[in-house]
Amino acid sequence: MKTKIAILRGPSLNDAELASYVPLMTDYAFSFYSSSVGSLPIRTPGVTPQPLRYADDFVRTLPARLQPWVLQISQKYLGCLEFPFSLAEVCRTHAILHTAETFKGYSRRAVELKARYGHKVVVTVWENNPFQYENIPTRRLGKKLGLGKSIVREQADHFLVPAQASRLALELEGVPTERITYIGTAIDLERYRPRPRTGQLRSRLGLSADAKIILFAGRQVWEKGVFDLLEAFALLCRTQEPGQDVHLLYFGSGIEGARLRRESEQLGLSGRVHFQSGQAYTNSDQMPALYNEVDLLVLPSLPIRFWQEQFGVVLIEAMASGVPVVGSSSGAIPEVIGDAGLIFPTHDIRALTACIARILGEPALQVQCAARGRERVEQHYAPAMVADRIRGAYEHLLRTR
Repeated sequence: MKTKIAILRGPSLNDAELASYVPLMTDYAFSFYSSSVGSLPIRTPGVTPQPLRYADDFVRTLPARLQPWVLQISQKYLGCLEFPFSLAEVCRTHAILHTAETFKGYSRRAVELKARYGHKVVVTVWENNPFQYENIPTRRLGKKLGLGKSIVREQADHFLVPAQASRLALELEGVPTERITYIGTAIDLERYRPRPRTGQLRSRLGLSADAKIILFAGRQVWEKGVFDLLEAFALLCRTQEPGQDVHLLYFGSGIEGARLRRESEQLGLSGRVHFQSGQAYTNSDQMPALYNEVDLLVLPSLPIRFWQEQFGVVLIEAMASGVPVVGSSSGAIPEVIGDAGLIFPTHDIRALTACIARILGEPALQVQCAARGRERVEQHYAPAMVADRIRGAYEHLLRTR
């Protein structure tokens, strides 16, 4: 009989992360649990999410503009509300509960029930800011979430990290290195691969066949560096040689979308900056075709007090698709890109402009980055490799029961 493993992700269960577990579904009996309200659509074959009722379900029924404020106030006084009302049956019927992040309510509940049901708890940690929330102990939010983190750190059986930056954060927080396993994150190498261009994107945007397209894919928020990219693009347009036809495409949505549009007009970039609504995480059927139509992906993320780029899945999606990438020095971005693209110092507009101009202006470098990117993904983020690392952690825990 296969070992039963429960994957708990609340509203954050997503196809991108599930790519790491598909190769393991022949070895283990997985159950995938999401929230009953506001969960992301899942298209991964063989995965049927089972909904659990969470304390924060009511927040996701509110208008989108109110949700961050209500959630912040609720967390301040009650702690993390991603807290399942009933987890006993899941604990009783599964050997391992696999959660995410030490500050999540479902991670805390999973470890609190260990003594009663005897299951093991594995926690995937993306957070790469050490002592996140614990570094504001005088605030209610810090006290609530910090206490939960300490409980999970002490009682969870093992931790998995997609990036070495997350390992460092855990070690600084006191987790012994032998309780941490690096896994990376997987990418579907068949879905994301180099393909001939169809010209559909250029036709839809009204561009010429030889137009160059720079892509940003993700949340349109300040910390993702969306304004830095816009300003770098404006500088590029003012300094490039006459006759060059270069365009910038923002794919995604977020609170800064309207301001981005206004600023692009103020910079005189109407007709050269384009917007396409969507959500990269939930458009696994749409993203491969988009990557195949662009010339460059840029992820210019900026570190802020409570966040820095934890991985940047769009990077490996683009690299697998044979698209050159440029990224900032924020968080795990340099680690993910390695020698397959160009890195610039965060918030350095001129350096970002120079990186874009260099790739677009050197065809040989474009070919080199495209080849190195695909090779790097195959060597580090292939599903079989990531799954083997996860399997090793599972088997170690099962042997020590």
